[in-house]
Amino acid sequence: MKRSIVFLVLTMLAFAGMAQQTGPIPGMADAEFYTNLQPISNSPPADLWVYAGYYYEKQWPPYPYPSSYTLTNDFDIYVPLPAPAEDGWILEKEEDGSLTPVLEVTNLIDDETLGYFIEQSFTLTTNEIHSLIAGDWYLEVDFDGSNYIGNLVPSFYFANGPTVVMKFPPVKGMVNPNGYTVISPNNRTAKVVLDGSLCTDPYYLPMQFFWAGYTNWPLDSSTLAFTDTNMIATNILTIGLYTVRLQVDDSVVNGWPFYFYVNVITAGQAIDSFVSDLRASTIPSNKKQILISMLSTSVTLFNRGQMAQGCAKLEEYKKLVKAFHLDSAETAWLLQPAQDILDAFNNVERQQRGENIGPMYR
Repeated sequence: MKRSIVFLVLTMLAFAGMAQQTGPIPGMADAEFYTNLQPISNSPPADLWVYAGYYYEKQWPPYPYPSSYTLTNDFDIYVPLPAPAEDGWILEKEEDGSLTPVLEVTNLIDDETLGYFIEQSFTLTTNEIHSLIAGDWYLEVDFDGSNYIGNLVPSFYFANGPTVVMKFPPVKGMVNPNGYTVISPNNRTAKVVLDGSLCTDPYYLPMQFFWAGYTNWPLDSSTLAFTDTNMIATNILTIGLYTVRLQVDDSVVNGWPFYFYVNVITAGQAIDSFVSDLRASTIPSNKKQILISMLSTSVTLFNRGQMAQGCAKLEEYKKLVKAFHLDSAETAWLLQPAQDILDAFNNVERQQRGENIGPMYR
């Protein structure tokens, strides 16, 4: 059992490293726009360039000391000019090819020290974002009696794409940022629900979900166990450790893949793992031995398939822990594993009655 615990810890560390290497880069523009403005209305040629960026989220405070990222839907433009700007508009191309004004550019800088330029931020609606990333927006700038226009064609080269946000089960002692553990109610299999409903797309487009589950770790020595393309994937998994990969894409950008583990174990394995920690704890030895003996009895019952009797023994264990009047931290630590197992069986019973329950056993 100790070897399996060490293996699980190493697996978790490996996942943590992978997440850091393949995760999205915060603060990057979700679409970038570089274009040259071309003369119109008999205006003379000019070397005019535009930079613009669309940001689903932005950091605050600004670089280099961000403390958080907040939803902004910001569209930022910057245009240096050789003379003061007289006017500026964002135009949208209609189906018949005509251009319709959408947003007026009002932040026209005329400064002796800084020079002449346009620098402005807009907060976009969902429909405006869809039009922008479709390449239907143009920027028109007028200065010195001349008119210039350029098509804002998006580049997604550095874009993160959809962001995977896993909805892990609300079971305190069995979840961490890298994955979670599921108790099998029959010592053979467990119904596992993988919930991607919290994933987000920076362009508010429909998302495609691609789940792949593999037995064991690392992936180069594993076997494909299941695939699914639903937002919420339901699988019956046998006892064992699984690597799960979720890729979420939209019609313009592939998102970064996200990896996590799902460890399906028996109730007896879960208790054995905790007993190993209990033996090494500083709980008074006389009380420790009584608790270990009671937990060992529950393991025997669970391993025999006597689930109701095993759960009853855990309820007795909980009462005994409270009767020992240990400090609050020790009591909470001793109670949590037993409660996790009891919750697992309670959720299965609720599911059989057709009640709405959490994502792990739904």
